Amino acid sequence: MVVVRSSRHFFIRQEAAKRIRDAERLKAFAGDRHIGQILARQMRRDADVDYLEHLVRESRHLEVRNAAQAQLRLLREALRREG
Repeated sequence: MVVVRSSRHFFIRQEAAKRIRDAERLKAFAGDRHIGQILARQMRRDADVDYLEHLVRESRHLEVRNAAQAQLRLLREALRREG
């Protein structure tokens, strides 16, 4: 988390975010377009649908909105298959 919070190059912060498995810890960084993409891709539970929809509506970064939309499609498809 120290690296994610730092002012280091976006690639380094993004790589650090990829290693954090608990999406809850990354939610505070959803406004950062590089971290927000990683956060969206980690969401896989039915409880995450609301948060992904929030990211699609509220993020000012196209990359985050696109990642959230893609993950939302995958998640909805997986939930539909599960019944």
